[in-house]
Amino acid sequence: MSDTHTPLGDMADQILDADGDEDGEITVGDVVHILGARSHYALLLAVSATCATPLSGIPGVSVVCGLLIALISAERIFLGHRDVYLPGKLSRRAISAEKAQKTIQKIRPYIGWVDRHTRKRFSGLFKAPMILVPLTICMISGAAMPFLEFIPFTSSIVASGVLLISVGLVTRDGIFALLSIIPYIGILVLLARVLG
Repeated sequence: MSDTHTPLGDMADQILDADGDEDGEITVGDVVHILGARSHYALLLAVSATCATPLSGIPGVSVVCGLLIALISAERIFLGHRDVYLPGKLSRRAISAEKAQKTIQKIRPYIGWVDRHTRKRFSGLFKAPMILVPLTICMISGAAMPFLEFIPFTSSIVASGVLLISVGLVTRDGIFALLSIIPYIGILVLLARVLG
């Protein structure tokens, strides 16, 4: 991905234009195809945004999203700028295209807010070797999410942290990446209370 600011609204428009397959479903593979050259970071953003919404309440969504986040982050860390590769089973996982589009429509005001308030800041955070830090955090977060599915809200909180990092990666705005510390502190406090 080039070192330029990418409006989130552009990606949202592309996903909104997706009609899904003949069953009215859109697969993870479809999203990868839609995002195309926007690479690993855009896909991380799309997956984490999905899990940060009420869709995470659907059984299995947190598990799939977590595995995708871990896999995409690991690929970017260890394989660099190669195209995203997804196992067939994950690539074929589907959700109703209508439901996905309604969810995106609900968050469009937030997407617009982000586009108005992001610009290149502290972009040194996204250059080697510093970029390994946010990517490693995303990888660990994704790997943890399947285990958090049984504790209400925890997967969504972790996904929010990945979402903020992903916004930073796509828009090259280090402020958003630094803001990810807030949900991570929140999840630590919540787990401490739950686990006593």
